Amino acid sequence: MLSGSGSGGLPPIRRRGVPHTSGPGVTGAGSRENSRSPANAGVTGWDDIAGPPSSARRAGGGSTSWGGTTASSVRLDRPNSLLIAVLAGLTSLTGVLVIRGGRFELAAAIIIGMFVGVVLLGLSRLDANAKRSGGRFADWRIESVRVATVLFVIGWGAGLVSLWRFALVISRNFT
Repeated sequence: MLSGSGSGGLPPIRRRGVPHTSGPGVTGAGSRENSRSPANAGVTGWDDIAGPPSSARRAGGGSTSWGGTTASSVRLDRPNSLLIAVLAGLTSLTGVLVIRGGRFELAAAIIIGMFVGVVLLGLSRLDANAKRSGGRFADWRIESVRVATVLFVIGWGAGLVSLWRFALVISRNFT
């Protein structure tokens, strides 16, 4: 019993703007009304309280008010691009140090790629989660956490290659 349709349980879910009298198939298989019916609400993703994503912009021209503030005056939190840029720069630096290949360069690439990258990935995830929990987070088209994770994996892989090359350089001194 998902929507409390009778004997006890939860009350029925009320959705603004969704007609509760129409069921699936009443207005036709391909119509917009059919896709917004309560039976299909979980499938389409339009079951949030505000209705379809563009309904607020169409209805009030960007000035629809929610709880005393207007939609156009709400400041959205963006991902911390400085952390992502630093992580990208350090990933590039790790690659350059691995290519150069001296003892000092390989040791620095190990430290930057395998340890500093972990710290920056953690900081970027912490920042994104804190902003996301505020309810006003507007992420990039490709999620910032995903970008940070990809950069971290590339940097960590370069650090791993550097560790292998460093071990080869050190082991050559023993023979």
